[in-house]
Amino acid sequence: LQVGKVPIVVPRKKDFNEHVNDHQVEFSKAVAERQKNIIVIENIERCGIKNIYPKVRDARFFAEEDRGKYDTVICDLPCSGLGILKRKPEIRYRIKGKDILELSKLQGEILSVAKNYVKTGGKLVYSTCTLTKDENENNVRRFLENAAEFEIEKEELIFPDGDHDGFYYAVIRKLP
Repeated sequence: LQVGKVPIVVPRKKDFNEHVNDHQVEFSKAVAERQKNIIVIENIERCGIKNIYPKVRDARFFAEEDRGKYDTVICDLPCSGLGILKRKPEIRYRIKGKDILELSKLQGEILSVAKNYVKTGGKLVYSTCTLTKDENENNVRRFLENAAEFEIEKEELIFPDGDHDGFYYAVIRKLP
């Protein structure tokens, strides 16, 4: 299910892919337009999933009612998109160095809020479709410096090729 740039919070279940309809999944969009919610709803309906409830809200602001509620929080964050230049070559001309710094700051803000939704022992998954260190590895390192209760479990930077776009992800575990 491709829904764009959204942090996704997912309750734990063995073999989640096989049992997705047994759980509630919430989407929280960073500074989103309500019209984009229609695309999310259409994708949910098209996939036949009955337990996803999209929410449009600013992911930079913490929702206390969701503190420590989720086993997995997936943050697919807004980014420069430099990993998808093949599909969107205009990005090359639009993105400037200052944009990457601003995006990195926004990603850090969202990550510092999203960590509060993770249960002890749970996971925070950070992902972007870009290749810059500031938006990826450096951002995760800054996060870990300020969040001693988390440790990195796995990270990978995938460069684009003929079969797929470029992207980065890190799986970060909240320590018990």
